[in-house]
Amino acid sequence: MEYCEDGRYKIARPPVWMGTGKYRTKSGKFIAVGNTGSLTPAQKAALYNSKASNLLFVNTPEEASTLNGAPYNIPKDRMIAFTSPPVGNLTPWLEAGIKRFDIDEPWHHNWLPVYVDQVDEQVPGDGKLYVSEYHHWAAGDGITPLIYNYAPLVSAKTKFGTHSQWEYLDGDGVVTDPRDQWTQLKNALVGQGKFEHGWVRTKKTILYIYGSYAEPATIEEMQLIWGHANNIGANTVFINVEGIDGQYYPNVLDNALYAAFQAGGWVEREEEKVQAVFCCTTQTYDPDSCQLLEILHLGEFRWV
Repeated sequence: MEYCEDGRYKIARPPVWMGTGKYRTKSGKFIAVGNTGSLTPAQKAALYNSKASNLLFVNTPEEASTLNGAPYNIPKDRMIAFTSPPVGNLTPWLEAGIKRFDIDEPWHHNWLPVYVDQVDEQVPGDGKLYVSEYHHWAAGDGITPLIYNYAPLVSAKTKFGTHSQWEYLDGDGVVTDPRDQWTQLKNALVGQGKFEHGWVRTKKTILYIYGSYAEPATIEEMQLIWGHANNIGANTVFINVEGIDGQYYPNVLDNALYAAFQAGGWVEREEEKVQAVFCCTTQTYDPDSCQLLEILHLGEFRWV
């Protein structure tokens, strides 16, 4: 029997596997964090290497070059640039070797379908254009215009998605279920090759008679979205990582990735074997009489 310095019994519990905080995408899946405009290149590289973000949104061609060079060495074909009218804004990105682009809410910005068509024409044959809208109680229907106004004009290089969030009417339950809009897009675009992505939102809206307020989306709510993405064959998910104040928080990203892990099919996480050691007044472990002394890191790691 071993003893602690104060004479209590030192008792080691059986080893357990614990997550290290590192995630990676599964084969054939793609994940990016959408609202990373305030992050440095080093922080974005950390997302790429440790947080399953095998796609990265970039702010400028210069940032793309920084991330592509040493010490980061991230391929440019894994980078996504935001773009907006006029179509000439695309030129510096194309000259920088970027092949993936994102147009955010063209319907709600009153950007004509012809603009999206012009961007589609400029995107390289092995590139992609992601176009996303949302539909909620205040913004109105943005999904139907994608289907009938934009999709008929473009090639299969353009992928349409939705970034709606959960909304609840106080006392009356769900009024916006994001999964419904994913299904609507999937069914409307079946056979066209124009659907493969959507957004996971990390906050939700509670509506009441005088207004609304934000709450964090729960692990379970995010898990339902990840699971639905599996069900309808999406292979790309963008995560809007924000607290109720709209700011980016690393722990909120961890919650979204844990939800993806729980849903299955999207990510693996790294785990480390650890062992907890306690000082106890009894010769066998009793949670009521034991105090944690240390966590032993046993040097074994696995991906699950």
